[in-house]
Amino acid sequence: MCKSEILRNTYVCPECKTFYCLKCSTALTDSENVCWICNTPFDESKPSKTLKEEVEGKEEKDVDIIDDSKTLNKM
Repeated sequence: MCKSEILRNTYVCPECKTFYCLKCSTALTDSENVCWICNTPFDESKPSKTLKEEVEGKEEKDVDIIDDSKTLNKM
């Protein structure tokens, strides 16, 4: 998430020791609530969902493709 150097106010995953800046760890806690490396929850009191679980839970939707190129070429 964070592309800058982590200089202070860090969160370290207790399981895999990955460093997160405080801003990124807060954002992740509010979204999926798991470490991106080892899937350990940031906050045990909140529900957590790995990205894989989130993707598997979504339904695929059919999409209609409309070709308007013929209409656009006539203009």
